[in-house]
Amino acid sequence: MSYPQTSPEQSVLNGQEYWRLFTPLGSSGDIYEADVSARAIVVGPQSDVSQFAVTYFDKQAPGGANSVNVGVDKPFVGRLDALANEIYQTGDRARLLISTNDLVPPAGFRPPSAGPGDVVEVIVPNIDALFYLTSEPGYPPQRTNRSHLFESLPGGGGAVADWFVVPFYGRRFAEITAKLLGIPATVAGPPLDVDVFGVNFSNSIADPSVADTGHQEILLGTVSIPGPAALGAGTSGSIVVTNRAFDCLEVRLAYSSAHPANAFNLHITTSDKI
Repeated sequence: MSYPQTSPEQSVLNGQEYWRLFTPLGSSGDIYEADVSARAIVVGPQSDVSQFAVTYFDKQAPGGANSVNVGVDKPFVGRLDALANEIYQTGDRARLLISTNDLVPPAGFRPPSAGPGDVVEVIVPNIDALFYLTSEPGYPPQRTNRSHLFESLPGGGGAVADWFVVPFYGRRFAEITAKLLGIPATVAGPPLDVDVFGVNFSNSIADPSVADTGHQEILLGTVSIPGPAALGAGTSGSIVVTNRAFDCLEVRLAYSSAHPANAFNLHITTSDKI
């Protein structure tokens, strides 16, 4: 499904110099439309995905449509027009069509290494696309750092692990820090085991019921955090990732004993800078 988008026409009526498409992506096949013309198109500062395509009407191209690719390090500078008096071969008006080039987690995604009872939380990636309507930008914006803080783990411990899947998409750096809190239920308890995987999604996955098949998953790092030795004396451990080649990061937290859901916290930061 596609999430709602803002109105590009309203941006024109408001006299804005740009229109911003900023929305979560429900699937890799989401397509958004714009009835405005652009002088430049760039990846916005809060985009999780690193690249997207803009399709436009072109009589000289096969099928009457052409496209340009816009990336973090590849802004598009030039004029693209939405043509209200032209029709694509599909019968639709010749609007500008925006779609991600990156693959997003399919519905029902579970990490290939997840156990049948493991609890999985997937952070839906955003697309942030800036369409400059009147002039070219002086310089394209940079993606800002993304921070994810999880303050409770619903899995319950024991045989059940907690998984957190967060967007990465060509980022240069990630730091994953997990902490065992020094509360009575964790004093002198067993260690917290943290594993970080990189995952690339497969285009061949169309059926959520077989969503574990075909995805490429690689273990990037692991750390074992000892249980606190005293009340209030929390213990923590970190893993750093500098491999850019993944769509998402999967963080697995496993605790060999039952625990209260708020006995841990997890902080994940991703950045385009090292």
